[in-house]
Amino acid sequence: MNPVRIVIIAALVIFLPVFIVFYVIPAFGGEIDLLPGFQAGPVYIRFYGLLMAAAVLVGFFVASRYAPRFGIEKKHIEGALLWIAVLGFIGARLYYVIFSWAEFQNDPLDILIVWKGGLSIYGGIIGAAAGIIMYAIRSRMPVLPFLDVFALGLPLAQSIGRWGNFFNQEAFGAPTTLPWGIYIEPQFRPFEYLFAQSFHPAFLYESVLNLFIFFLLVYLVRTGISMSAGRLAGTYLILYPIGRYFIESLRLDSFFINSFRVDQITSLVMMLAGAIILFISYHAQKSKQIAQIN
Repeated sequence: MNPVRIVIIAALVIFLPVFIVFYVIPAFGGEIDLLPGFQAGPVYIRFYGLLMAAAVLVGFFVASRYAPRFGIEKKHIEGALLWIAVLGFIGARLYYVIFSWAEFQNDPLDILIVWKGGLSIYGGIIGAAAGIIMYAIRSRMPVLPFLDVFALGLPLAQSIGRWGNFFNQEAFGAPTTLPWGIYIEPQFRPFEYLFAQSFHPAFLYESVLNLFIFFLLVYLVRTGISMSAGRLAGTYLILYPIGRYFIESLRLDSFFINSFRVDQITSLVMMLAGAIILFISYHAQKSKQIAQIN
């Protein structure tokens, strides 16, 4: 095993249990105050930003590791990274701004204050997908394998990035008496729930969901079950929105159009897109098999 990988794994094995026992569990119980960041000299560094950066890097390393299995050279993963990061970030911010315009209409310059949160994962996925497609077309490469390799890294990146919501005390659900409910400080609670203290940790549910999807997709790749172009991307676009659809029903910060939750509508659209990709992939594979027989 690569020495660098050994060091990273060892650090995680040591750090994660300590972090969970001495910080996460007490924070869930309201025993310690959650800090959104820390001061480093003249700069205040937010955990949200650090986790977003870590998520991008982890997704990149996973995509680079598995790219050869999809017939993609690692240099193309590096080449596509800037497109994905920039368009994914723009998409995540625009989606949030569009559906929460009331926050920005009096001072549109607040749109630029992104370090305090205000990013939407669905907007990020749409923007990143646009970046992948644009890079693939520009490089004259097939689009579906590119979508597959990044669909593999995306859920692990999402699982990490969701913990930015933990430090910001956001993306939580309705009040609950369940033992894993999270304490939310009064200033972060909706007014109608001011006297509730324990809430569904919706960000945690989504983090676990994405971790499950990541390991499932890795299993499919390693066993060769899902190596036909488009299968991995289609599977992700069905599994993640199914989970998100139900998690969204718990959240207190949903965007609404009339009485409909926007992200649930987006989930249904994503599932349809995943089904279309799987349909195209299946028929492309069948056509290839028939051509080989003939």
